[in-house]
Amino acid sequence: MLTVVTPAASMALTTLEALKDELALSATGDDVWLTDTIARASATIERWCGRIFALETVQETFRIDRATDLLVLSRWPVASVVSIVAGGVGLAADEWELDADNGDLYRLGVGDQRKVWPIGKTVVTYSAGFILPGAEGRDLPADIEAACIVLSGRAFHAKGRDPALRSYENPDVESYSFVDPDKLLTVDGLPADVAERLRPYRQVVIG
Repeated sequence: MLTVVTPAASMALTTLEALKDELALSATGDDVWLTDTIARASATIERWCGRIFALETVQETFRIDRATDLLVLSRWPVASVVSIVAGGVGLAADEWELDADNGDLYRLGVGDQRKVWPIGKTVVTYSAGFILPGAEGRDLPADIEAACIVLSGRAFHAKGRDPALRSYENPDVESYSFVDPDKLLTVDGLPADVAERLRPYRQVVIG
């Protein structure tokens, strides 16, 4: 069970300014629509990856029914651990070891040796995730922001267009065609090129 203690101020995986730069837009008339589109694209990316990217403080409870040598935190990368309480007893910093990049949490015993987590309830309070674009010290991987910009940009270019329209021609002036959505290569519902950018950040589900 996981509870958010301190939610992120924003879940947006890019900024309005970055998207407008990509689209070469300077007018403000579409700003509200673009901001909403960024939010939708960010949510789509979160669902596809199966994880939250924004830095938040959370409390995660593990109810252990048999001794185990590893607890895997649901959020990563882990920025800091606030507290770990195992069986009602708070653990000191030298009583646990963490792989912050993937959330693997180990219990340590005498001589700095790993030991099993005991049967019962263990509660871990920690901060995990990335600082998102637009905030000081941002560290969200560039590929994730780029994926959000691509999805948002494509939504902008499709704005107001009849989805059934496949091509357009104005003789001696212009002509262009659109990709048939039914023929667009996708991976679990996401355009393949975007999915490829996001694949390294996708939560692996076993079983």
